[in-house]
Amino acid sequence: MGDNLAKTPQTGDRELAEKAMSYWMSFSARSLSFFALVLGASCAERTFASSPSASLSPCSLAVEQRLELNAFELFEAANTCASEDKKFEANLVLLTGQVRAMTDMTIFEPAGEEDKVRAGEIYGLIYARYGGLGFDEPYVEKFRSDELFAILRATPIELESNYSPGWSYKSTARKELYDGVASDQLAVRLWNVEHLAKLLQIPAYLDAHQAMNKLTSGQGAIDVNSPVMEEIRRIRTVMDEAAQGVEKGPEPVGTVAASEFYSEPNEQDGFRQVASGLNGPAAARYDLFKSADEVRSSWIASHITDQNLETVLALRANDDETTTRR
Repeated sequence: MGDNLAKTPQTGDRELAEKAMSYWMSFSARSLSFFALVLGASCAERTFASSPSASLSPCSLAVEQRLELNAFELFEAANTCASEDKKFEANLVLLTGQVRAMTDMTIFEPAGEEDKVRAGEIYGLIYARYGGLGFDEPYVEKFRSDELFAILRATPIELESNYSPGWSYKSTARKELYDGVASDQLAVRLWNVEHLAKLLQIPAYLDAHQAMNKLTSGQGAIDVNSPVMEEIRRIRTVMDEAAQGVEKGPEPVGTVAASEFYSEPNEQDGFRQVASGLNGPAAARYDLFKSADEVRSSWIASHITDQNLETVLALRANDDETTTRR
C-alpha cells in the first residue's frame, strides 16, 4: 500500500457513492464537463502542516479536531494521517468524513450555482477517492476494529453554531434535524463497515481480497474475455465461498423519518411543497391538478389516508393549481 490514502487500493464499497449520487442529483443535473471538474477537484481546505503544540503531529491534531471539521477537511486529514503511516487514524477521520459528507448533502441545500458546484465536489471526492474503507490493517485484528467502531459511536457528529459545510446554503435548512441525520448516517455506515471488517478477519477472504486489489490496481477497462477477467471471477468465487455464513443483519432503521422536510419550502422558489414520500406511480412523471375534485379522483387518493388527503388539500386551498412530481 502507498503512503497516500487517495492512491491506496481500498476495500470496495460503492453503496456510499450511490447514495452520494442520489443526494447530489437533488441539487442539480450535471454535465460531462462538470464531472471532469469534480473528479479532479482538490479537497484541501485546511492543511495540517503544523501544530500549535509540539507534542502533536499534524495527523494527531486533525484527529483531535475531527468533530469540528467538514468533509473536505476530513478527507485531507485522512491523507495527512496516511502520509504519517498512521492507518488507524486515517481510517477514523475517513469514516468521520463520509458521515459528515452525507449529512451535509442531506441538510444543507446549496444557495446558488457556485455553491452547487462546491457541494458537488463532495460527491466527486466520495465517488472517485474517498468512498471506501481506507486501509485494511485496522480491520484485520478484531480488537483494533472494535476500538475504531467504539470511538465512532462514542463521539457522535453534532452541528456546532459556527460550522460550515464548505458552501453557502439556503436559510431554510432544517438544522434541528442535523444531529439525528448524522446519527442515522453513522449507523448505516457502521452496518456496512462492520460486516466488511468481519470478512477481512477471515484469512481466506483477506488473502483473496488482497490478491484482487493487487490484480486490479492501475487497471483501466478490462476485456470481459481476457485472462485478467477470468482471474477476477476466480478470486470473487473464493471470496464468496469464504464469506458464507457471515450474516450482515438488517439495515438500521433511521430515527429521522424519510418524509421529514430537510429544507423548509422557500417562497422564492415559486412553489410550495406540502407533502413528500407518496407511494405513487413507478415511473417519474408530473401531474397537474386544477381542483380538489381532480386530486380526489387521482392516484393520490388511493395512496394516502383520507386524513392526510384532506390535510394536503387544506394546505393548497388558497392556490389555483396543485402539481405533483413523482
